[in-house]
Amino acid sequence: MADADRDAMLRDMAANRGCRLVKSRRRTPGVGDYGRYGLRDAASGADVFGISGDGLTATPEEVEAFLRKGLVSDWKSSLDVAAPARPSRRSRGPERSEPEQAAPAARSRGRTNSPAPPPRNRPALRIVGREAEPLSPTPPPPPPAPAPARPILKIREARPADAAGLAALVGEDGVAGRLAALRKAGEPPLVADEGGVIVGCAAFHVVPLLQHAAPLGRITFLMVAPAARRRGIGRALVEEAEARLIETGCGRLEAPAEIELGAAPDFFRRLGWSRSAYLYDRAAEGGQSAD
Repeated sequence: MADADRDAMLRDMAANRGCRLVKSRRRTPGVGDYGRYGLRDAASGADVFGISGDGLTATPEEVEAFLRKGLVSDWKSSLDVAAPARPSRRSRGPERSEPEQAAPAARSRGRTNSPAPPPRNRPALRIVGREAEPLSPTPPPPPPAPAPARPILKIREARPADAAGLAALVGEDGVAGRLAALRKAGEPPLVADEGGVIVGCAAFHVVPLLQHAAPLGRITFLMVAPAARRRGIGRALVEEAEARLIETGCGRLEAPAEIELGAAPDFFRRLGWSRSAYLYDRAAEGGQSAD
């Protein structure tokens, strides 16, 4: 028998006994009173069977046996109450203990030819409405839809088509011409491309030195869009620039501390860089403006 059919049968039997079936709410086998049942009085709520301080204790079979035993007892007792005791022939003498109102009936039976015994009353059946099925627990709301996947981030060399995106990031005009010059010099900037949107840029250069055989690698520009910061984009740009500068044979790498990242010194320290010197600078009089 399926669990649902068995539970329905036990509920009906309990209702006919004036009880209410209680079923464990545990859903994990072996935990607490999982799979156990009990009975409570439907009117008073008092514990009747299979309920203790630790929870429910009766199995479905034990509840069924208890209810069936009770039904048989009720049926037998109803027969005893419903069927009147037939007076025996020997009890017609003066020693019979029947009520006075039964005497005329006894005398009338003496004047007739063995009347048929009164029909035996059937036990009265008590009709009890079926206990309402407990409402099933409200299912939990569906999980929220997953956030749309973030576009894949690509670190690549800047192309001429990136000029507009770089101009929006840097906030400068004339980026297209400078980008073309850097590409022609073999030092194209790096861009962080996220789904076709430029969210970061890094420019780097190889500087030959008179005092050292190995050239100096210098990151001259690093910027990440404010909305895209704290996501590792600046780190990805620096690591790619480092790899390219080392491939060219640079012996040392440097970057200005005022790079547009916000808290730039801490950013470079987390990448393993250390602050080693202060730079002096001034505007070149008569030269082209750096702005």
